[in-house]
Amino acid sequence: MKFGLFPNNLMATILSNTNHNKVQESSTPLSQDTLPTLSADTYHKGKDQEPDPVYSRPMVITESKYTTAEIEERQRMRVIAIGQLYLGGDMFHAADQMTDYYDEFMSKIEAENPKLADKKWGFSVNTEGAIEVTGKLADTEKSYLENILNEDTSFVWLAQGIKENFLKYTEMERGGPDGTSQYWGKYDVNKDNFGDMIDMRELIEVSRETNETTSLFGHNLNVFRFVGNLGSQLGINAEVKYESEK
Repeated sequence: MKFGLFPNNLMATILSNTNHNKVQESSTPLSQDTLPTLSADTYHKGKDQEPDPVYSRPMVITESKYTTAEIEERQRMRVIAIGQLYLGGDMFHAADQMTDYYDEFMSKIEAENPKLADKKWGFSVNTEGAIEVTGKLADTEKSYLENILNEDTSFVWLAQGIKENFLKYTEMERGGPDGTSQYWGKYDVNKDNFGDMIDMRELIEVSRETNETTSLFGHNLNVFRFVGNLGSQLGINAEVKYESEK
């Protein structure tokens, strides 16, 4: 028999000592002093004795309020919503197209009223679907800006598209009107308060691409900055109402 790298004399010594110990252990009888220390057997009259569990929690089986098909449909809706909201979907493209009209509008304001162009104000879509200007401006200044913005039906249509797509896909992200979300869908934003939550001018200005990138790829806005700013506005302005458990 080969023992690999072990020298023959070392292995022989180990085997000799092992066999000697076995003989000693097997030939030594139990002493009278040892016997009383052994635990006495206990007879339980045939009952199975099992130790109490360390932790016990009753299993409760409840019936889901949704069918398998409904659960699968909700998951499908969430996948679509995530792509639309965060990966440059319809809402982003509407804002990207609207930027061209916004730039024309701002050029006109800068030419006619440069001081007003530099003031801090914003705009969004109100309950009726019209462009509404926000900020600390005089009523005459707000009316002036709103009249120019609402004159361009393409601009208004694209702004409405941002609002409609946001509301549509955040509801899909929740899986329906009675659902919940961990993302944008958790916020209480609806057709009545959207204009108070999202400033579209800020959304455009913060999300700007460089002129070189716009010329190369044809996008006015950066999708990552767009998503980041919209999420930031929601976190500041909107109330969490439909949050799901993590």
